[in-house]
Amino acid sequence: MTSKTDEMLEQQLKEAEKQLSRPLNSVEELLRVLDQVEKLLSLVDQSPKKSMEKALKPVMKALIHNRISKHSDIDVKVAAACCITEITRITAPEPPCTDDQMMDIFELIVCSFENLADRSSRSYNKRALILDMVSRVQIFLIMLDLECDELIVKMFEHFLKSVRDYHASSIISSMENIMVLVIEESEEVSVELLKPLLATVIKNREGVLPVAHKLGKGVLLKSANKLKPYMIPALTSLGESLDMYHEVVAAICEGTTANFQNNDDNDSGLQQVVRSGDLVSYCAEEGVRVLGEGKFLVSDSFPGNERTKYCLTSKNRMEGTWMTLCVRLLQIPLGVVLAIPPFNYPVNLSVSKIAPALIAGNSLVLKPPTQVCNMLYCWCGVCTPYDTLLSLSWNAGFPKGVISCVTGKGSEIGDFLTMHPGVNCISFTGGDTGSAISKKVGMIPLQMELGGKDACIILEDADLDLASSSIVKGGFSYSGQRCTAVKVVLVMESIADSLVKKVNEKLGKLTVGPPENDCDITPVVTESSANFIEALVMDAKTKGATFCQEYKRKDNLIWPLLIDNVKPDMRIAWEEPFGPVLPVIRISNAEEGIHHCNASNFGLQGCIFTKDINKAILISDAMETGTVQINSAPARGPDHFPFQGLKDSGIGSQGVSNSINMMTKIKSTVINLPTPSYTMG
Repeated sequence: MTSKTDEMLEQQLKEAEKQLSRPLNSVEELLRVLDQVEKLLSLVDQSPKKSMEKALKPVMKALIHNRISKHSDIDVKVAAACCITEITRITAPEPPCTDDQMMDIFELIVCSFENLADRSSRSYNKRALILDMVSRVQIFLIMLDLECDELIVKMFEHFLKSVRDYHASSIISSMENIMVLVIEESEEVSVELLKPLLATVIKNREGVLPVAHKLGKGVLLKSANKLKPYMIPALTSLGESLDMYHEVVAAICEGTTANFQNNDDNDSGLQQVVRSGDLVSYCAEEGVRVLGEGKFLVSDSFPGNERTKYCLTSKNRMEGTWMTLCVRLLQIPLGVVLAIPPFNYPVNLSVSKIAPALIAGNSLVLKPPTQVCNMLYCWCGVCTPYDTLLSLSWNAGFPKGVISCVTGKGSEIGDFLTMHPGVNCISFTGGDTGSAISKKVGMIPLQMELGGKDACIILEDADLDLASSSIVKGGFSYSGQRCTAVKVVLVMESIADSLVKKVNEKLGKLTVGPPENDCDITPVVTESSANFIEALVMDAKTKGATFCQEYKRKDNLIWPLLIDNVKPDMRIAWEEPFGPVLPVIRISNAEEGIHHCNASNFGLQGCIFTKDINKAILISDAMETGTVQINSAPARGPDHFPFQGLKDSGIGSQGVSNSINMMTKIKSTVINLPTPSYTMG
């Protein structure tokens, strides 16, 4: 920010403070002034110069005056709290005022969390902004220093009572982050602080929403080490026993949370829907930010150019005096986006294509996967009486035709759709078909994720309990039918026997059968898929691999199988089975593991298990793959993280911001100005 801009902003803050300090005639007028103050404060950088600090002090004084902070209208209080959190950001890590004043400020901030469940509230967005700022700036650490115990407990209660399924994932993660850090940073954890958390995990939890149960359980698990010495005394003080609570409480008391199976957090159909709703909410918010970004550029900042051109880049149409003297750079819709999701995550991976396309201003044609087209056909609301996505989008105000759905076999209608001249962009998730599409469609943007052979490298110092659990979860959930599943284990020879033993023990506990029985391993999607998997298995058997279980198949149902001592001449070392079959290759050193990973045609994800973060980063940098997870199985998400395949695993980075940017095009207009004349003074 230039000195001239700083001076102008300081002057505007002084004028705003004068308005705040005088009696205002109505609540609406006061809210208007507070909104103006918030906008000005959002422009101030952190750690400002002395003159700006001087301008901020009277503003803060006006905001915490009883006339505003004790106002009878809750929206005024929330608006004031929003301004104050901006000031705490600016002055961080130092508090912006005295301890006594900070106590009043915390009361105001905590008050704003009470009604977070009500999205119809006029101050809902401000409440969410305050929550985000409190989480990022960690204002609550000052609350701990000032021993605001009652306010902290009240804050926990507000979070756990107001959290809802429709909240954006960023809101829920902010709540969790605040509660976990408060617990971790507390010298002692009181019974009063534990009570609201324990109330969410009691077995007979009448009145506790599932999302509150999940939030409370997540906080307890992430704070387990800190909570262990306090849990039994707290239960004794409350006169309650372990068997009254969800097993997470017993796991904390016994110190077994590392092996605790959090079964509520699986990728079930319901979880897909919840995740998709969160994705839409986040995408809407992120779209406003991404499409509204702008920069001011001057031509002489690049060597060899005179100061004859100015450029204001913006991704949406902006009004203002600058537009008359600079470049206008618009990010505009591509047109029609063809979205082709896969069978394994039909809801979530459809929404991950639909939401960015719509927020960027495009219309969309959805071609569901053949295996689940009936479900998605109904889900999109085409020729069905059900309350579905398309009918809901019409109710929300979308014109008919903005989202369309076309079903049919890819072999029959695929070329017609992908090569249609009306299609301006294709977002495809699947297998080899994507490569064929990319060769046919010509000069249109493509976003493709085409599977992988995700390598899991296990070093000698790895936590084998963690590694084995992650291998079973990463390799066999969804019966291995995930693009980000662990597809090959590369383990150091010295620890291979121990790792294989632990994995086999866990595989023996998996249930096998039809999905309606809620089994861990269920049939693969088609008979041809089962036949392909069997061909890979038989090839490995013929060439001398060690089968840790008997190979067993019934129709499309294949029992989980770990194949040890796999060699590079076996097909399963390189090809993607997309089923519950996992090869283990023993390696002598990390370089051997990196070489195998990089020799693959795929490059979607990989993972490394080691206690040495430096080794992990070095190996990660050397692996030719889109994403590397350290001490965790490969996974897609969170949905706003970039997600990109290299080599035959795809093109185009996914994730909310990346997808929004990709589904637009840039148009610029350059206005040339006369060469400025300079006067030496």
